[in-house]
Amino acid sequence: MSDSGPRLELASHIPLNRIKLFSKRRNKSDNSIQWLKTFEFEMKGTRTRPDEWCAAFERSLRDDAIHWFRQLPKKNRRKWKPLSQAFIDYYCTQYKQSPAARYYAETRQRKEHICDYLNRLKGYARNARLQVEKGQRDAKDHVEQFLLTCGDDRLMQDLSRLRLNDIRELEEVLTTLLKWEERLVARGATQQSR
Repeated sequence: MSDSGPRLELASHIPLNRIKLFSKRRNKSDNSIQWLKTFEFEMKGTRTRPDEWCAAFERSLRDDAIHWFRQLPKKNRRKWKPLSQAFIDYYCTQYKQSPAARYYAETRQRKEHICDYLNRLKGYARNARLQVEKGQRDAKDHVEQFLLTCGDDRLMQDLSRLRLNDIRELEEVLTTLLKWEERLVARGATQQSR
């Protein structure tokens, strides 16, 4: 038995409150592509057609990103495929770089732990097929690249005096330094509680 009466279709609410606003600058964040993937995932949950995502996309932008959006041609602002491609082309161009260019352009992010940055840089070196393990051709250069891009001038000066030859030596020294810092912090907390 089929109901031939009029059907009521409910529009899904776009969960903009679940989508973080995007305000990154060009080539400044690895998170640009992740933000776009999150946006697409959330929008797929609304069961609206992709071209209807453009308005929600615009409302999810702020600062420089909204200015970038407004300068796009209307046809790119109204169709999801060209809009998402324009976003990738502008904000995610680092993904089009060669692995070696990406490695040499990388720097430590503001709140990134030093060990996390070291691991990330090692991954980029591996992707660039640089030979950075102990005794290999690029090992010493990799240590130098890390020191130059770690964003900590004091650490760079202290470690460059040690003339480290490979990343394993650097990891051992970093681990020792971090343990000493933890002990000093713990000792300071103990002395303050007395």
